Amino acid sequence: MLAPAKTPADVVARMNEAINKVLDQSEVREKLSAQGIDIVRTTPEAARVFVESQIEIWAKVVRDNGIKAD
Repeated sequence: MLAPAKTPADVVARMNEAINKVLDQSEVREKLSAQGIDIVRTTPEAARVFVESQIEIWAKVVRDNGIKAD
């Protein structure tokens, strides 16, 4: 789940808490698992670090290969 960059921290925390409550439901976990979805619970900060690392990795791939948007 992503939110706009300037979303207040308290709103992000409430969203994270609500999402984790849903992901704790066995029926939800089973349905997601049946679709091949791995559930990874994390903190908002850890998620931000992961997304930023992915941006760096893929930006380098784009630059190194001269990839341009059409």
